[in-house]
Amino acid sequence: MAIKNGEVNWTDVSGGEKKSGGGKDTFMRLMPGSNIVRVVTLPFQYNQHRYSPDGGKKYGYRVNCSMANGSCPLCEKGDKPKRRWYLGVIDRKTNMYKILDIGYGVFKGISSYVKDESWGDTNRYDVDLLTDPNNGPMAYYTVVCKPPKPLSAGDLQIKAENDVEDLARRAQAPTPEKVAEKLRAIQEEIAASGHQSNDDSPSGLETAVSSTEEDDDNFFKDYDKTKKASF
Repeated sequence: MAIKNGEVNWTDVSGGEKKSGGGKDTFMRLMPGSNIVRVVTLPFQYNQHRYSPDGGKKYGYRVNCSMANGSCPLCEKGDKPKRRWYLGVIDRKTNMYKILDIGYGVFKGISSYVKDESWGDTNRYDVDLLTDPNNGPMAYYTVVCKPPKPLSAGDLQIKAENDVEDLARRAQAPTPEKVAEKLRAIQEEIAASGHQSNDDSPSGLETAVSSTEEDDDNFFKDYDKTKKASF
């Protein structure tokens, strides 16, 4: 699989900073129920592993893939990264600019509208990301577009004040050395807790096999942070 990072088109689903970005409040967490946003950027793709060594955290560790920079310690161990995307959005609950971190299900749901001539570019309409944990993994998120409505003067100002350089920076792949450094830090953390872990053993390195949005939400549940009806 070709590893790709950075700004991509909504139709690009192949395998293949001026602002500080703020703190945790910069990210938008999708809550149960309605989450209405206006997507004001193209998606920025990055690739991430779920690293689950023995004795580690329940939902594992977020480790960005470095393969785009030539090699990746986790890829070399047989762990396949999952594609994710950063979006710049206006959160309609707060009318503030936020960064939304999405998985494949939400990406495909929005993409289906972008490719539909009746809807087109995301600047033309709000998107409601409906979240229902009771629906099960295949319908955890549902993407529903609102009737087309031009960006207001306030929306245009918010969009202009939040350029895409921060998203591009966040989507950059780390170096292999940075990944190796993070893995060592994780092992040291586990050792300090009294657990022993062999990250070369099958139980020490678990490949994430589920691509459901529910799986992603559980994994990223402490991270500040579908589909069309026919999907």
